[in-house]
Formats: sequence, structure tokens, C-alpha cells
Amino acid sequence: MPIKMIGAEAPEEVAEIGAERDAMMNDSMDGMLPIMDKPLNPKVLNALGKAINAVSKMMGIEVEVEQYDEATTLDDDVARFLMMMSTASEDYGKPFPVKLEEIRGDTEITAVTAHLMDLARDTGFREFLAGPGEDEAEVSVEVTAEEPDDDDTEFDFAGRMG
Repeated sequence: MPIKMIGAEAPEEVAEIGAERDAMMNDSMDGMLPIMDKPLNPKVLNALGKAINAVSKMMGIEVEVEQYDEATTLDDDVARFLMMMSTASEDYGKPFPVKLEEIRGDTEITAVTAHLMDLARDTGFREFLAGPGEDEAEVSVEVTAEEPDDDDTEFDFAGRMG
């Protein structure tokens, strides 16, 4: 179930940087990704895709999630998304019901899918992901002015123009 972003294409140099970062993420994800006991049921994967789509829409990101018609394992894009959402969910105070490294099959993926759907309906989670709004952000501005010099030297405007 590869996830594809919908919208404007990134400039070539940005896409190259993104590809490099994806490769680094894939390397760092080794050992953190679940090791499946067997391939996942396509119905379970398609339900996970719907949950990913729902959470992505809540975040203002439009994605295209391909449907499965045969059993397989998690795609790297899906695993990355799950890692990101697991961290966000934990920071929000509602961690995934199953640690990602403990996922072994359909049962755990189904529990994660249900949790993602709950998060997609949670307006508090939407606000959490958006961060503080303009009304909530504290802004502090300090303006200082230099005291004028006490010497009697006049500013020579004409001399500066010449």
C-alpha cells in the first residue's frame, strides 16, 4: 500500500533531498519495524489504508493509498507513517494500543487501525497536531530607542547627499 502525496510536484533538488532522507529513514527503521509472522490480510491492509487516509485528511494532507487484493507485508511508506503517528499519538497522551515492534499480524494491525480512526475523529488531536493557534501563541516584543546624544552637532544632510 504505497502512499502517494497528491498535489504539486517538488522541485528536482528538493525531491533528491527527500529521496536521500527517505533512504536514511529506511536504514534507521531497520530493527524498529515489526517482523510479521505471516503476510497481512488484504482486508486488514485496506482498512489500515482508510485509516491512514482519514488521519492524513485531518492533517490537511491529501494522499492516495493503493488498495490490496492479496496478502503482503507493510510497505516502507506505511511503516514510516505509523512511526510518525505512533510518536504523535504518544505525545498527545493516547499511545497506540500496541507498540510497533510488537506487531506480528492482523490482530495488532486491526487494533492500530481502530486507534487511528479514533484519532481521526478526535478534534483535540487535530488541534494538538496544528499546534498553538494565533490566539494562543505568546508573542513578546520589546522596543527600545537610543537616547539622543547631548552634543550640539547638527546632522549635515546636504553633506551626506553630495
